[in-house]
Amino acid sequence: MSSTLGGLRPSIQWRAGDIAKCITIVLSLAFFACIVEHEKGRMHLFSESYIDAGFCIGNRELSWTVQSHAISFYADAAMAMLMVGLVYWGHQRRGMRWEALSPMFKNALTLLGHGCGHLFLAINTQRDDAAAKAFERLGPRGKVAAFVALLPVWYGFMSDSKRSRAKTLVFAVFHNALQVYVVPTRFFFTHVLMGVLLNSAFRKLAMPPHQKDLYYDLEACLVDIPILLAAFGEALFCDNYLIHWGGHVWFDMVVPAKFMVYFAIVLCRSDSYERAHEKSK
Repeated sequence: MSSTLGGLRPSIQWRAGDIAKCITIVLSLAFFACIVEHEKGRMHLFSESYIDAGFCIGNRELSWTVQSHAISFYADAAMAMLMVGLVYWGHQRRGMRWEALSPMFKNALTLLGHGCGHLFLAINTQRDDAAAKAFERLGPRGKVAAFVALLPVWYGFMSDSKRSRAKTLVFAVFHNALQVYVVPTRFFFTHVLMGVLLNSAFRKLAMPPHQKDLYYDLEACLVDIPILLAAFGEALFCDNYLIHWGGHVWFDMVVPAKFMVYFAIVLCRSDSYERAHEKSK
């Protein structure tokens, strides 16, 4: 899709992925605005338990091992392993290009890190607030331990093949310190959502056109936008529906589900394979 300014020079070429990233930015900021308005008491749209805990947490009256944070960890770990297995099979056994599979591999690691965050919240759960004050309860040593434990998680969130390790570490330290020492636990989910999706959207929109390809479009359209829609869905339908059937885990499963669609598409495309790519050169 393109247009011409004044008929004299070509305008910016907009890809489907660029449009999806712009929609991601709008939805992210809209979600953040809704959270702020609920916090100030000027909006009453989201489920009450979601606003109280920052997640849709089911089974909060039971052991932490069967509460939604723990269920999310189990599901995230299992799906991350499945995604890594598919990447290995596609690359090693089918000869698929790493460029086609790298978004799925990176998101598998991110999903595992996200699951570890849920494990931390599950372990620190108390039935009265479903881990809504997990960081606030920690003493100085506990916060240092949490910072060290969660730093690899944020490093995974911030990592990108086109970003240096040093810069990735700086972003990871910043967001991790913000979460452990500043941001209330119940805003953990909102912080991750804003930090990861907005970071990715602005960074990838700024990439030069030659670095944007079909895989960029697929990831933006199939994964980023559904994540934001699922975030709104969790907040809106927690009390009436989701809290009785696992809670937050349904949000987490959006990423692997959409990457299964992504994998099926690239699996069927001839240009996703090394031999076909070499012949086209």
